[in-house]
Amino acid sequence: MRNNTAVRLLGLDEKVNPAWTALVLVDVQNDFAKPAGACGQFGDDLSAVDPMLDRLKQLVEVARRKQILIIHVGMNNDRPYVAPNLAEMFKRRGLGGGPCLSNSYGTQFVDEVRPINAPNEIVLTKHRFSGFWGTSIDLMLRSNGIKTLVMTGIVSEVCVDSTARDGFFREYDVVVAGDCAASYSTARHDACHSLFARSFGVVAPSSEIANAWQNSNTTARGWQPSEKKQVALKSLEERVVPNHTALVVVGMQTSKAVSSKLKEALPRTKSVLDQARRAGVMIIHVQSKYGQEAFNVGAPGRYPDRARTGEFVRTLSAAEIGDTWDPATTDISAETNEKEFMDSFKPLETESVVVKHRFSAFCDTDLELLLRSNGIRTVVMMGQDEDCCLDTTAREATMKDYYLVVPEDCVVDEHDDAKRREVNLETLRRYFGLVCASQRLIAAWSTK
Repeated sequence: MRNNTAVRLLGLDEKVNPAWTALVLVDVQNDFAKPAGACGQFGDDLSAVDPMLDRLKQLVEVARRKQILIIHVGMNNDRPYVAPNLAEMFKRRGLGGGPCLSNSYGTQFVDEVRPINAPNEIVLTKHRFSGFWGTSIDLMLRSNGIKTLVMTGIVSEVCVDSTARDGFFREYDVVVAGDCAASYSTARHDACHSLFARSFGVVAPSSEIANAWQNSNTTARGWQPSEKKQVALKSLEERVVPNHTALVVVGMQTSKAVSSKLKEALPRTKSVLDQARRAGVMIIHVQSKYGQEAFNVGAPGRYPDRARTGEFVRTLSAAEIGDTWDPATTDISAETNEKEFMDSFKPLETESVVVKHRFSAFCDTDLELLLRSNGIRTVVMMGQDEDCCLDTTAREATMKDYYLVVPEDCVVDEHDDAKRREVNLETLRRYFGLVCASQRLIAAWSTK
C-alpha cells in the first residue's frame, strides 16, 4: 500500500479555494426557520435563526459573485420515505407526520437564500438527517471537482452536523461556517461545534471564509465545462500514471480446474502484475468467499432448480426452490470459496486484499475506501471470471467515476467461451472504459 503518512496542514485560504469548494446549505426551509413553520409552531426557540440568515445571505452573495458551486439540500418527509424509527421520533417530539411535506409552505426554502436558476447552483432533496443518504450529493461533488465543503444551515447539531460528518467520512475537507448554522439551543450548538472542531474538521466565522473567497485570484471552477475538459485524462499514458492508478486483480485463486484460456493468459497477467509493482502502482487483490455467514438472496452459489432437476442456477433469486430445500446443505462453496491465491499471484505484505461476498468487489467491501483514500483516478482490472465478477466490478468502477482500463488478454472466464468473452469485452469497450492489449499497458508503465 502506498505511503499516506506525508500530511500537510492547510490554511483556511487554501482549504476553501473557490476552485474546489462547495457551499452547502442544509434545510434552510420555512418549517425549520420561520415562526409559522412546524418547529416554530411546536415551540422551538427560533431566536438564533434570523441573525444567522442575515449572515448566511451575505455569504451566499459572495459565493455567487465568485461563482462558487452552491448546493441547496432540503428535507422531505413524505410518507413513502419515512422509516418506522424516524416516524417514532416525530411522534415522540410531537411533530405529527413530520415537517417538510411536499407542496407545503414548510418545505419551501426561505426567501432570504432561495436557490436561483444558475449553472453553479444545485438543489437536492434528502429524506434523512444527512444529505449523503439517498441523494446524489456525492456524485455532484465528485463530478465537479470538489474537495472542500463549507457547511451551513439548520439545525447545527442534527442535519448540518450529520451531513458534515458524512462528508468527512467521504474524504472531503469540511469547514463549518459557525455563525451560519443555527440551533434552537445555544448549549447544543456550542457543544456540537466544539466536538466537530476536535475530531472532524474546521469551524470558522463566515467573515473569514468570505474574505478568503474575495481575496482569491483563481478563476478555475471545477463545475465549469472548460475546467472539466482541461483535467480530463485522454490518453492511456495519462490515465495509468502510477501515482493515481490501482491495479485490481480479481479472483486469481486456486480452483478445481484450470481452463486452457487461463493457462494461456497466466504469463501475460503475471507480467502486468510484475510491471505494475516495478512502476509503483497500487495493487489490490480481490478474493471471493461465499460461506454461510454471508448467505442470503443475492449470495452467489449453486442452488437446485426444480424446473430442471439435477441442474443448478447461480443465485437464489433466480431459482425455484421447493419446501424441502435446506440452505445448510446447499453447495454455496463455489470453486473460489475459501481458496488461496495462486502461488504466482500471492499478495505482497504491502498490498491490499479485499474480500467480497457478492459478484461485485464494491458490494459491502472496503474497495472504494482504499481507492478514495489513496487518490486513485484510474482502475486497471484483470483476472478470472471475466463474464461475471470482473465484469460487474468493472462496470461499477465506471459508475463511480473511475477511469477503467482492461487488458483484454489478461481476463478469462471458466468456460472457454470465446464468443461470449468477446461480446462482454466489446460492451466494456463501447460503454465503460478502455480495453487494450497488455503490452500497451506494460509499455506505458515501463517509462515510469
